[in-house]
Amino acid sequence: MNTLLALVVLMVASVYAAPLESDAQASIVSQSSDVQPDGSFNYAFESSNGIKVEDQGAIKSIRVPKLDDTGRQVGEEDVQVAVQTGSYQYTGPDGQIYTVSYQTGNNIVHEESGYLKDASEDHPNGILVQQGAYSYEAPNGDVIQVQYTADENGFRVQSDSLPTPPPVPPAIQEGLKEIYEGIKRREQEAKNNPKYAEDEARRAQLDYNGQYYNQ
Repeated sequence: MNTLLALVVLMVASVYAAPLESDAQASIVSQSSDVQPDGSFNYAFESSNGIKVEDQGAIKSIRVPKLDDTGRQVGEEDVQVAVQTGSYQYTGPDGQIYTVSYQTGNNIVHEESGYLKDASEDHPNGILVQQGAYSYEAPNGDVIQVQYTADENGFRVQSDSLPTPPPVPPAIQEGLKEIYEGIKRREQEAKNNPKYAEDEARRAQLDYNGQYYNQ
């Protein structure tokens, strides 16, 4: 119960973390709060400067894998977790759109912020940039951490837990290097040799006849 109430207080406090001078005289337009004996709650308020907050939470029993000391699953067990959902809205004069932060009872943590980039000819309404991070506990106990950015260049993720391709073997690297060097030689020859097209046709004919061109 205390944890859930603390989360609500933290969410409300984050909204007011960077108040505007003009917000000093803002008043509460509406407010509601309902906390039940079973730990569930519902909270909402709206202020005259456009800030809106809604938050709901409940205690839920879920089944999770039960692991032995070696990390091997030996069955399932019921655990009680706090399930929390909510949203709030805030827009500042510098284009800041929102800041969100929450943590659930099963060790999931999420933080996200966003802002508008200046408008341009290609993006007359501006560009929404979203940056955030989240973490969660894997079944084996490892904490998975992920950072992400979403903007006009797409959605990009960074994490040490993401799979990575194996290194390219040295023999293949050397073969690719020779291929790229050959392409560069052809491009340079095309620039410096006025008869490049004629020589290229002759080279292709020799290759076709099995009389491979000696570079």
